[in-house]
Amino acid sequence: MIYQTKKILEKIDGEYLLEKIDDIADDNGTGRWMLNYGVELGCSLSMLSSALNTRFISKLKSERNELNKNIKPSSLEYKVDINSLKNAYNFCRLINYIQAFCLINAANKNYNWHISISKALNVWSNGSIIKSSLINDLFSNYSVENILYDNIIIKDLNESKSDLINVISLSLKNDISIPCFNDALNYFNSISNNSLSTNMIQAQRNFFGSHSIKFK
Repeated sequence: MIYQTKKILEKIDGEYLLEKIDDIADDNGTGRWMLNYGVELGCSLSMLSSALNTRFISKLKSERNELNKNIKPSSLEYKVDINSLKNAYNFCRLINYIQAFCLINAANKNYNWHISISKALNVWSNGSIIKSSLINDLFSNYSVENILYDNIIIKDLNESKSDLINVISLSLKNDISIPCFNDALNYFNSISNNSLSTNMIQAQRNFFGSHSIKFK
């Protein structure tokens, strides 16, 4: 999709073609289907959820137009470092694949399937809509069958995390919504944290519903 996106951004028809296209995006249901399975299997698919939510919000055109009239815009500051943006984007792509691989592993365990992620990557690299050089890199350089324990991908994510934070910070200053970038960072911060605030959730559930509490 990177190649196609590049061609879209470059297309000029009097003005940039993208500027002529309405910002209401539809979906064909495959994302909803996958997200439902994520919920059923207890897997975080926050990147997919953000992508779907963005499409849902895009359909609220009249509401968005009305709300925009009453919003005081922030001061614009478009000093984007292209290398930082590239690293931030690559961070998000890796997180997206991590979540997908975790879903496949959960399905294997729950349904007694035996899907090989390595073999799936090999199929995807040979002509699917998600065909990309990253799939080849994942296949060759990472332990995709047990991705959360792969030290190389964690190292790569750590190295580009600061660039992602810079891009998110710039978006916040300029009132630009980039939910998938935000969710990628939140997911990584959560999945790599050994002391989450969810102990409070456990305590609250017990307080209101007499659920059992698991102590350390």
